[in-house]
Amino acid sequence: MAAVVAKGGAILSVGVNARENHAEQRALRLHRCFEGATIYVARTTGGISKPCPDCLDKIKLAGISTIVYVDSLREIVKERI
Repeated sequence: MAAVVAKGGAILSVGVNARENHAEQRALRLHRCFEGATIYVARTTGGISKPCPDCLDKIKLAGISTIVYVDSLREIVKERI
């Protein structure tokens, strides 16, 4: 999995899965304010990339306003939170 946080056409942070953290958590590790940003979450091998409930909570706490991921029907979802 990989996650990219972007705002206004600029990449603010990136993260990839590691044993101890999901890609989303690693992308948010800088503890910066991501107010109004978008996080893109993708599985490098294709397939579902919807954030887990724990990652979703962390994304909301960071102030991110939009999540883009692939759902179980392999459709790209752009979700405002």
